[in-house]
This record gives sequence, structure tokens and C-alpha cells, in this order.
Amino acid sequence: MELADIIKERVSTRSFMGAPLSTEHAALLESLEKTFEKCRLVAINGVDGHVGTYGVVKGAAAAIAVICADDEASTLMRAGYEGEKAVLRLTEAGLGTCWLGGTFRHTSVSRKAKCKGDEFPVAVIVIGYIAEKRRLLDKLMVKMVHSRSRKNFDELFKGAKEYLHKYEKSLELLRLAPSARNAQPWRAVADSRGVHFYYADNGRFAPLDMGIGLCHFLLAEGCGFDRVTTDEFMSEAKDGNVYAGSVLFPA
Repeated sequence: MELADIIKERVSTRSFMGAPLSTEHAALLESLEKTFEKCRLVAINGVDGHVGTYGVVKGAAAAIAVICADDEASTLMRAGYEGEKAVLRLTEAGLGTCWLGGTFRHTSVSRKAKCKGDEFPVAVIVIGYIAEKRRLLDKLMVKMVHSRSRKNFDELFKGAKEYLHKYEKSLELLRLAPSARNAQPWRAVADSRGVHFYYADNGRFAPLDMGIGLCHFLLAEGCGFDRVTTDEFMSEAKDGNVYAGSVLFPA
């Protein structure tokens, strides 16, 4: 599948079949367990007793715990980026996923992930086989947060027409990214040097959501998180939003 197709295929799934992962999918889950600077992904094969979703999710087979060593914006953005890369791999493999920021048992997940020192679970990604019919609670949550709707392109992204056109496809895939309460905090300004990213400071999950959105943009541009740099010229707040970083390209 092409990246755009995978991103459009991904939806936040809360109603799963309850079946355990196949051997192939369990192996894929294990392969996604990785450690990065100040954050890591921990595979949890089997949700009951380890995650606990307070009824928000039913029938999930597994999860990925997103663990951070601090709550700095750069750490949370990296965690969002790496977690969403895993989500897209799982989506491509035919599995359903859903990011959870608050509706899981933090103590149980910390214990399962063997958190040390200042480490803590910032989020959990539940995984499983999508149920044919969504539960009523699932439908209500989708309706409450309007999770299928997205802000207009022009509301999120600014810049001269020629530069917006240059990065239009990648920015459009960012626009489709999931976010807590569907807040869609990401903002961007495109110019002759590249794209400068900001996020609306609307809650503790905003930097994580920024990382999730950046994942879509960076993958579409064929580069990784190491391309996100702090560009001092653009580092001031813009329209009340927090500067996240820039992705610069050769002229």
C-alpha cells in the first residue's frame, strides 16, 4: 500500500473482535518494540490485566505502551512520531489501532513496561482485529469529538501559494492525523526554506499530537525525525501557537 492509502485507511478503533493476535501479527508487534532517546515503545501482547481501558475499548488483543523519561515537548513529539510510525505499520498489516492518553491504568502499564526512574507511560496504543459492528459507546465517542472531521487546509497551513503547493500533499497527510479529542493542534508556515511547525497550546497532549502529525509529513517527504531542527528565526510564538521546529530543504 502507498503511504497515502495507509493513512486514509487508519481509523481510531475501539471495538475489536477479541481474538488474540496471529503468530505473524504477534511477531510484527514484537518488532515494533524499540528504544529511542528519552522514549521507548513497549509491546504488550494481551491487554486484560495489563492495560485496562475503563470500558472505552473492548476486545483489543494487544497494545504498545509509549514510555517517556521526561515531559519536555521535544521528548513528547519524538514519542508521538515513533508511536504513529508503529500505528501505520500495524494499519498496513490489517490491524485496527487507537491512541489512548488517559483511559488506561497507568500503574499497571508502568509495571508491565518496567518503567525506571522518571519514566512514565504518556499513552497507550491498543491493537486488534476490527469488529464488524461498533459498540454504542464507540459510536457516541466518535460523534462527541467529531473524530472523522478535519479543519480546513487553509485554517491550519499558511504561506505563499507556491510553497504551499510544493508541500501540499505532505501537509494534507498531516491534516489527516489523529489527535486527542480531535483537537488538531498542528499549524505550519511554508516558505522558501521549508516548513515551520507550531502547535496550539491546548493541553498536555498537544506536543504528542504534533509528533503524530509530523510523522505523516516526514514520511511523505521521505525523511525522519532527525530532519526536525530548531530554526531560531522562526522560533517565536506565532498567532499564540508554540514553535515546534522546522523541516528545511535545500534550495
